[in-house]
Amino acid sequence: MIHKNYVRPTALEQIRINAMLKFGCIISAVRKARGLEVPTRGRNEVHHLVEGNKRLGHGYTIVLNAWYHRGVVPYPATSKEEARARYGAALSDGRKAFRASHGFDDRDLWVDTQGRLGMSCDMPLSKIVPRREAKTEAERL
Repeated sequence: MIHKNYVRPTALEQIRINAMLKFGCIISAVRKARGLEVPTRGRNEVHHLVEGNKRLGHGYTIVLNAWYHRGVVPYPATSKEEARARYGAALSDGRKAFRASHGFDDRDLWVDTQGRLGMSCDMPLSKIVPRREAKTEAERL
C-alpha cells in the first residue's frame, strides 16, 4: 500500500529489490537448506526493516513469503495454527515468537540477503545523516 508520504526507491534501490525478488523468500531458502518444510504457494513481498518504529529505508529490505510477512495462511494449511506448526512463526506473530521459531530475526536475514547479493553488510548507526560541509573552490581541486 502506498500512502501520501511514501518515498519511492532510488534506481539503485529498485535494482537491489528486483534482484532480491528473483531469489525469492529468504526464509524459505534457509529452511530448505536445513531440510525443513516451506510454503510452496503465496506471494513474495518486500519487508522493510524497522528500528525505533521507523523504516530504515528501501536499502534495508528482505523478501518474504506472504505467510512469513503478514501471516497469510498458505495452501494446504487451513489455519494459522497449522501453518505455524508446518512452516514456523510469521513476523506478524511477533519478533520474539519469530526468533524462537526460526533461530534468527529479520536483521539476520538482511545480512544473509546482502551476502547473496554480494553487497556490504554494514548496518547504519542512525538514519540521521550528517550535513555535508561546503568545500571551497581550492579544496575541490
